[in-house]
Order: sequence, then C-alpha cells, then structure tokens
Amino acid sequence: MLPSTDLSDIAQFIDNWSAIVDIALDKPLEDLPDFSISPFHTVVVDAVNNAVRHGNADWIRINFTMEADAIVVSIRNNGNPRGSSRVGLGTTHLDLLAPHQWTRSTNDAGITQLVARLEKANAKPAPLSR
Repeated sequence: MLPSTDLSDIAQFIDNWSAIVDIALDKPLEDLPDFSISPFHTVVVDAVNNAVRHGNADWIRINFTMEADAIVVSIRNNGNPRGSSRVGLGTTHLDLLAPHQWTRSTNDAGITQLVARLEKANAKPAPLSR
C-alpha cells in the first residue's frame, strides 16, 4: 500500500487517533505543498503510531513550516523515549524521505521531538505497512 496523496486520508488518520490521544496540528493541512503530502503522511503515520504504541504518549503536536523546495516537520509528544537503538520502519522511511536531515531527541522534561526536513527532490512514495 502506498501513502495517500489525499489530504482527507491524513485528516482521517489524525481524527481516528484523536479518540484516544490529544493530537493537534498547528496549521491546516491545506497549507501543505502538493509535493509534500505523501512524505508528510508517511512521517506523521510513523511518528504517531510510534508515540502511542511504543511510547504510550497521551498528547502529540504536529507542526510544519514551509521553505522554497521543502517543508520542515516537527512532531512532539510526551511518550516514553525509545530506549532501544533498533532501526524500524519509521527510521527507514525517514532515511529515504529526509536523508541526513532528521533528528529525534528528548529533552529534560521528557518531551520527545522529531524534526525532519522533507525536500521536494526526495519526495517519492514510501510503502506503508500500516
């Protein structure tokens, strides 16, 4: 299954999770440039699933800023930070969609933040397993 290029699929995914976790976007999805919809969808799905399923997060905040040929996605959550260095599907997707341009860190307050710069040149569909 390939990630959607339809904003309604992303909105539905976020809405579905909102039943069990406080999840919010800082901007309307309609602000996303066309090239970024599919990679954004992939990154958000992976990050939300990981935060809730592996980190037991109860809130998630999704932010994005636009540049000329890229968007920078920032996803914060209060879940337990990942204790393992195991490379999973989310990491593989990030390496494909934002090669050498993503970080995941946890601050002293326990807030985990993923920041990924998704360039137009790397915007290719990545398979979703969800």
